Amino acid sequence: MEALAAVSLAGNVVQFISFASSLVSNTVEIRNSTSGCTDAVMTLETVYGKLSQLSVDLQVASESELSVAPQLSKYVIRIKELSEESKGYCDKLLGVVDKLRNDKGSTTPWQNTKVAFKTLWKAGRISDLEEALRRVQRLLTLEICALTRYDSTVHVGNDRVANQF
Repeated sequence: MEALAAVSLAGNVVQFISFASSLVSNTVEIRNSTSGCTDAVMTLETVYGKLSQLSVDLQVASESELSVAPQLSKYVIRIKELSEESKGYCDKLLGVVDKLRNDKGSTTPWQNTKVAFKTLWKAGRISDLEEALRRVQRLLTLEICALTRYDSTVHVGNDRVANQF
């Protein structure tokens, strides 16, 4: 039984050292950055900010398509719904990421450590939101492919009819 306790203790020590190492490395990265956050947080903010805007653009485009091509409405409605869902996840992600910044103007070691700790603490939430967003993006891609296939089938059919005359 003592061997099992020793292995368990060693595992806990390794886990603590890994966490402490990540905390120190994030703190140093935040201290050296001009943005008050890690590069990973800046990347998340940029990518999901652009994706959020793309979702808005898709919603607007899908609304205009509804009036132009009623036969495409089922695809357009699903694309619009998925775009709204995607924007919701992007907004949640951006809300989480926004809190992972040292905006107080203070770059004390304590402030940097607090931000680094929040970054590590929220990593699971960020991963969960990213995975949910990936699932929505896959569905959105499939809907766009289906719409494109339908649209190309309609155009090919129209070309065949035109070539017969």
